[in-house]
Amino acid sequence: MADKMRAEDGVESRAAREFGLGLQAFSERRLDCAREHMERAAAFQGRVARYQHGLGVILRELGEYREAELCFERALILDPGHVEAHYDWGCLLSRDERFEAAIPHFEAVLLLRDDFPQVRFNLGNALRKTGKLRQAEECYRNLAHREPRNANAQGNLGIVLRDQGRIDEALVHWKHAVGLAPENPEAHWNLAYGLLAKGEYARGWKEFEWRLKTEGNGLRQRLLTQPRWTGEADSSLTLLVHTEQGAGDSIQFARYIPLAAQRVKRLMLGCPRELSRLFDSLEGVHCLVVEGDPLPHFDCHVPLLSLPGVFETTLSSIPWPGCYLKPSGSHTNMRLPRLSRSLLRVGIVWSGNSRHANDRNRSTHLRDWLPLLSLPGTTFYSLQVGPQTSEMARLASETKMIPLHPWIGDFADTAHWIEQLDLVISVDTAVAHLAGAMNKRTWVMLPFSPDWRWLLDRQDSPWYPSLRLFRQPSLGDWTSVLTDIRGELERLIREKQALPAMSA
Repeated sequence: MADKMRAEDGVESRAAREFGLGLQAFSERRLDCAREHMERAAAFQGRVARYQHGLGVILRELGEYREAELCFERALILDPGHVEAHYDWGCLLSRDERFEAAIPHFEAVLLLRDDFPQVRFNLGNALRKTGKLRQAEECYRNLAHREPRNANAQGNLGIVLRDQGRIDEALVHWKHAVGLAPENPEAHWNLAYGLLAKGEYARGWKEFEWRLKTEGNGLRQRLLTQPRWTGEADSSLTLLVHTEQGAGDSIQFARYIPLAAQRVKRLMLGCPRELSRLFDSLEGVHCLVVEGDPLPHFDCHVPLLSLPGVFETTLSSIPWPGCYLKPSGSHTNMRLPRLSRSLLRVGIVWSGNSRHANDRNRSTHLRDWLPLLSLPGTTFYSLQVGPQTSEMARLASETKMIPLHPWIGDFADTAHWIEQLDLVISVDTAVAHLAGAMNKRTWVMLPFSPDWRWLLDRQDSPWYPSLRLFRQPSLGDWTSVLTDIRGELERLIREKQALPAMSA
């Protein structure tokens, strides 16, 4: 018995030694070495939760996420009250956007240790991502009460209030966050969102510039050594305007290119390839540079989304040059078939880019549209591109919709099809901006908490005269939106069918 106890003590001692060496190597970021030590500790004492958890943390840092998750699971089987294993597993699940699965782990941490740092913030994020907005609000409020100088808690509390349509309350917390962390770009970016959503453009554009300092934004600006253009008129300057963020943003603010071109000698426009043929039609562009190609000489530069601030845009001075984008190139073989004059041609887009931060709220499924797509007197064309086009095949017998995506390679192709339609109905995605920039009649479906550019509580858009906005009356209620659109579409169909009789 004594020999057995000594042997067990020896194993435990070796396991503890390997565990300590693993922790030391991990602190020095020697991850492969740390892994070897931690694997030996687990091999000696595989039924000790902290060794499984330690190995999981190292595997997570090495990017072996599935193996790390298995380690956290084993740790909790051995010790269901292991706080760190619950927390790290929750963080790993959140990283993979499995927020529903992460929530119980974060909640377990709070039950086991109420003072665990950061867990309320992560729990609030997971609750918000799963649409549990009231619970998320309570979580952030609790955190803000415990840590009154935590700017991130104030910022996220503002975000979840905005998600509930409470923008004035959100602004209070965003302003507080900026006061607590005046150099925090995210705090300023949140404040810009609120100000612009309320149409307070004078201060909003100034705060909007902080987007260039947020993580993932502004890399191009940091690489360019030429000075920023601030709007000065100089007939000797060559100006580079470069796009940023999404295609919809670029299309919306492309209207400023002719205005900027009037103040300089030459204007170069840098943009992604998917926009290059479309933007080739813009007035004032002397040279178009596709993203990734070598840059010719230029004297100064400005991000495209900074131009509203440069021109001191207010709600009453938003430039509208008329249809400022149009199809370019030859599309003689891309014509819609001739239809009866009484038939309405309608293009639809039901889903945006899945990588968009708010795509879960702004996008729909094609099945949601079935009551609309059954309307007589209308021919529906799908302008949808990307993986979501597969929904058409599953609903082919119910939609009788004509797909156009096989003939869409870029936005210039999309513009060609839009030009031939009577109406575009779209969720908040780049196609809605393109149709608006072409001055095409367009109906845009907005989530309950829409993007700042659509302002608040209005059916029109000062950015696009041809747009009409249909807003969700409550979170996730697309049924009401599509019911309203069906009623308006029926009215439009009646008007279209009355035209021949009126002209006879």
